[in-house]
Amino acid sequence: MQRASIDFGELFAPTVSLSTVRLLATLACGQNLDLCQCGIQQAFVQSELDEDVFMRLPQGCGRLSGLIVKLCKSLHGLKQASRHWHAHLTRCLLLLVFLQCLADTCVFRLMEEGRVIMIIVVHVDDIFAVGQKEMCDNFGRDLNEMVPVKNRGELRWYSACFYERDVERGLLKISQQRPEECVTLFTTEAEYVAIAEVFKEGLLPDASMPCIPVFEDNQGAIQIAHTLITNSNSKHIDVRHHIIRELVERKEISITHVPTQFQHADFLTKVISKESFALHRDFVMNLQ
Repeated sequence: MQRASIDFGELFAPTVSLSTVRLLATLACGQNLDLCQCGIQQAFVQSELDEDVFMRLPQGCGRLSGLIVKLCKSLHGLKQASRHWHAHLTRCLLLLVFLQCLADTCVFRLMEEGRVIMIIVVHVDDIFAVGQKEMCDNFGRDLNEMVPVKNRGELRWYSACFYERDVERGLLKISQQRPEECVTLFTTEAEYVAIAEVFKEGLLPDASMPCIPVFEDNQGAIQIAHTLITNSNSKHIDVRHHIIRELVERKEISITHVPTQFQHADFLTKVISKESFALHRDFVMNLQ
């Protein structure tokens, strides 16, 4: 059993934000860049240990079974394994002249003549790259000289999301399964909470941007967002969702009512008629 401050120190290892992954995947789609994926084989055992860690060899090691040995490198199961691996991979990427993003330390960019020519995102031992395919392949070969890399081709599964891309039409579909974060009691509350969740994902801190329009078909949700009155229907809503009120008051967003028949996002979330589905789909995909 490992002991704190003796067998391990700091344990934190960063993981990429899902918002970052989606943003870069969308950027690649808009710029007609390739999305390539690779994985590191036996990642944790590639990194060096900073601490002196000893272990007893298990049965199955022949005449060495039961001997106590000192680990020269990290090992799966060590508390600090993830942290050491991320630090080791970061050093490798810096040697390949990548620059680490200050806002998200799992994002690295490669510059050439003052412009970004490639971006990579690291999630433990999975890497996806945004750039020209030839450049992504070269990156994989260069990194393979430092750690064992397996090329997985076009981005499919990454960070619990499935990606489907239509290059010809410039479309990217991202599918994710996750449990509901809270239970709502009525439709108005559900709509209000949904608006808050969207902006927690989409807003950038300290970004100078114009007022963002939001189109909502639920009058009750709009009223809750615009008034500071708390009544029996809204007093149980978690305070964290009231970020919407603050954004409205600061005029960073504006919430406008739109009739349900013109709420074009409905075809993504509701069972609707074939005609309505075609209408909303064509509008969103600019096929009209």
